[in-house]
Amino acid sequence: MALVERYVTDDALGGGSGTIGSPWTLQEALGTAVAGDRVNIKKGNYTLSADMIPTGAGTVASPLIFRGYNSTIGDLTVSAVQDPKTLKLTTTNFPVIDGGGTYQYVSKNYTIIEGLKVTGTISANAVVKLSTIGSMARLCSINHTSNTSSNRAADQAFAGSLFVNCEIIASGVGTSGVGAMYVSSAGYSYGCYFESNSTASGGGAIRLDSHPASIINCVIVSNGNHGILCNTVTPYHMIANNTIRVGASYDHVFLANIAATYPPALLNNMLTDGNHAWNNGNSGTSNRPVFRIGNRTRDNAAADVGSDDWPIMAAVTTDTGAAASDYRDSTGGTDFRLVATSPAVGASIVGSQDIGPLGYRRSGGGFGAIMQPPAFIESGYA
Repeated sequence: MALVERYVTDDALGGGSGTIGSPWTLQEALGTAVAGDRVNIKKGNYTLSADMIPTGAGTVASPLIFRGYNSTIGDLTVSAVQDPKTLKLTTTNFPVIDGGGTYQYVSKNYTIIEGLKVTGTISANAVVKLSTIGSMARLCSINHTSNTSSNRAADQAFAGSLFVNCEIIASGVGTSGVGAMYVSSAGYSYGCYFESNSTASGGGAIRLDSHPASIINCVIVSNGNHGILCNTVTPYHMIANNTIRVGASYDHVFLANIAATYPPALLNNMLTDGNHAWNNGNSGTSNRPVFRIGNRTRDNAAADVGSDDWPIMAAVTTDTGAAASDYRDSTGGTDFRLVATSPAVGASIVGSQDIGPLGYRRSGGGFGAIMQPPAFIESGYA
């Protein structure tokens, strides 16, 4: 569909018409834009004085889009800004939206944000919250820079909401934060980089609460806690084709609470150099079923714990010598791609693809090429 192009700059004086020659302020755009508008936000610094909540909303056929750009409309693309070695974003040319300690972005129905860097220190909340049907953040850098109580960079709080090709980071160091992302509904994350510095007890870079969630083709780095914390009794979570990096004392996937009738699936993930690949924290009370198929495990300190009697299938456990046997950068976190000799190359349960999102070949990964996402994600709406 054809969208109506609107424009925002950080030096707009107010009272503009939203054209490229008479741009809106960001606040005017939030209050004026409607379904079918694409609001192009020029590189600059924007400080929120209220929550970034659009007054209008989109529809299935006519979404409402807020898109960043540097100097030319549409110049912030996956191929231009997402690092194929790590999935991190180069945000030098992004518009920066700062919510400080009070404000956040909250979605409306069928709203999309893309190409934006959103930061904040809001307490007990998220910097970006997807809480409505049809909401999506695409190619955004989202960073919670403090470690206040229950902080997290992103909330996924509505079924079907999407984080795609984003960088989601909780960079504050301390014992209070939830982590990079808190998922309380059946959302999807695809092709994202997650990182958390939180050391909160029982936390993780991603915390999954309630409803099935899908984490696919992502890199997840937890510098002081578990990779993914499953804290729910009704999951059916799909955790597939990810690289999860944790410290030697932490688990890649830690189960705090889960019902025996709702097994999560761990498929084709790189789960190496941690404590447990899978750890059921309730194993003293009861074991829980879990699908573990086609994962690369090596040099974890301990065997999986509390997984009922379900077998581990098609695991790649060949140990050829520490992290250097799998990763191009074994210690620095600058290149998560596989080396040519990694046992994970060509070992995916899907065809002859590689395990994890960043295979030896650029198209590696058992669930498709991370740098070649579906056309509607890469190109957006024409």
